[in-house]
Amino acid sequence: MDVPPSSDTTTNVPPTPQSVADIPGLGPIRIRALQKAGWTNLKKLREAKVEALCATVPGLTPIKAKYILDYLAQFQSLPAKPPKPPNAESTEPIKEVVSGANPLLRLCVDVLYRISMLTIALMEEEVRPKLLREIKQITGNVDILAYAKELTAEQQDRAEGCLLGICHQIDDSTKHKLNRKTQGDLTENLAPYSAVLDSLVQ
Repeated sequence: MDVPPSSDTTTNVPPTPQSVADIPGLGPIRIRALQKAGWTNLKKLREAKVEALCATVPGLTPIKAKYILDYLAQFQSLPAKPPKPPNAESTEPIKEVVSGANPLLRLCVDVLYRISMLTIALMEEEVRPKLLREIKQITGNVDILAYAKELTAEQQDRAEGCLLGICHQIDDSTKHKLNRKTQGDLTENLAPYSAVLDSLVQ
């Protein structure tokens, strides 16, 4: 005998998210920031603290972090791994991105290249913690900017100006021995550019 369906009291519960991209209210910049910070395991993300999220995700505010945790808290079961992307054997999308790279993307690559060269040079010296934190912050924000699609023309100009300034500061510093004084000067000179990048990715 068929059992009549019981009344559903959970009709307002949204579908279980499979990745951070399924959390409503997050734009592509924020999603990529979470992914780059390693928050792809939704189970671990749900158990995270607000402070931990804000400390590892550039530009994430406590309010936004709490929203993410509150949203995930309503689900009893969450996947540990995001779904695998479909196999793509064609290289056409890559060719399209390379040929159509915009000036901001090119500058992002320039900055990341210089940071890589700077890191190699710093391996020969004692790296100052403040400079290391500044480099880490800039690297995370530049990676987010490289994939940003929500920038206005004014924001684009500000981002390009900052990235050019960062390139200049690193180029100037690497002409000298990277002792503690040079590192301190570089940290101080990079700070204003880093602050602007922070404001752009929030």
